[in-house]
Formats: sequence, structure tokens, C-alpha cells
Amino acid sequence: MKFCPCFLILTIQFPLFVCISNNNVNCSLCSMEGEVPADDFALVDIGNEVRYCKDIYSEGPFNIPQDNCTFLQNLGTSMCKCGEQQSSPTNDCRLCEDETEELKMPLLESLPGEFCAETEIQARRDDESTCVHYQGVVGVYCQCKNNKPSLDNVCRLCRDGVLLPDPTKAVGEKSCMFYEFNASIHGTCPESQALYASSCCQRIDNQTNSGAYFTPALQIIIVLPLFI
Repeated sequence: MKFCPCFLILTIQFPLFVCISNNNVNCSLCSMEGEVPADDFALVDIGNEVRYCKDIYSEGPFNIPQDNCTFLQNLGTSMCKCGEQQSSPTNDCRLCEDETEELKMPLLESLPGEFCAETEIQARRDDESTCVHYQGVVGVYCQCKNNKPSLDNVCRLCRDGVLLPDPTKAVGEKSCMFYEFNASIHGTCPESQALYASSCCQRIDNQTNSGAYFTPALQIIIVLPLFI
């Protein structure tokens, strides 16, 4: 009998078990030879830091235990879309206006079912004219220091440039941030304000509307002993 430390990683997407062994292998991000990440700019939380898929791929292969390799390649498949054919970026839009500013909280919830990092990928695949709306709405709530968008281009459901107190609050089938983003894209700000301001603009626990409330993605690492 030997002791093998195992890690149970719980995310909002799926649980993963990672055991450490002494049998190292040469391991690439993508499991099949010749595969590359379809989502180069997807961001992956590898425990101690968040990295772009393209950087993890280019730095490999890694000499790591087989079980850790399986974990890495699971991320390659699920997050980086190794081997999949996806539409290429049509522009260089970033959620943060300043190209030198990286997403500080890439795993914050943004539009329904997406992290900030995933929405940034979508912004790069969308029409270039929509970039100002991604930056002015989603980028701001993803904690980018954006200041270029004006109220002529970006709708604020709470009016007068006031941010949503809880951008991920569900109202009906979607979130307040989604309704604000959708109104900005389609130019339906007055109609959306009339429909959603009363539900989306109430203050929460004495917070002021000058700041936003965020729901971070859940990731917990628990070390469990396993005897094999």
C-alpha cells in the first residue's frame, strides 16, 4: 500500500481529480499530435496563475506526472478547445481599452453562462463595431479601467452613467448586465430602462451605485488522502 495525494478541484463547470505520481511523461496541452488550441486567447486557471491557452501550448511539452498530464489535457479540451474548428477572430477587441491592461479577474461571471475571459473571446469574433459596447458594458463590470465609451454609445439602465449595483442579478431569463449590453448593441436604451431599471437599479446592502457587485466563479481545491 502506498500513499498518493489527490486533489479534488471543483469548478462551476466540472469536478476534476488530480493525483501526483512519480511516473513523469512528456505532456502537451492538446492530447492528439498536431492539434492546436482553437481558442488561443482563452484564459485557464492552472492553480497558481491564470494563463492564455496559446502560452501554455507554446511552452510545452512539459515533463510532468501522467495524472497531472490528464488534468492539463482535460483543460486543453474543455477550455482551449483543442482540435476544434472555430471561427477565427475578426478583430483585436479587448474588454480593457488599454492594450497593456490584462483582465484582473478573468473568472468573474459576465454575460449569462460566461466568464469575463470567455466574453472577451466572443468580442474578438463579433463585428468590430460592437467593441465599444463590450468595453463600455462588460469591460467595466469585469474591472477594466475603461473611460472612452460615452452615453451616446453605451446604455446605462440606471441612467446618468450610474453602474448596475448587481450586474449579474437575474431578472426573468437573463441578467441585468445582459439587458444593458443588449440595449447598447441594439440602440433600445429608453425602452430597456423603462422595462428593467426598477428591478436592476435597486441598491444592495447599502452599497452605492458607483460600484458593481460581482459573482466570482467558484473554484475550491481540497486535498484528500487516497490509499492505493
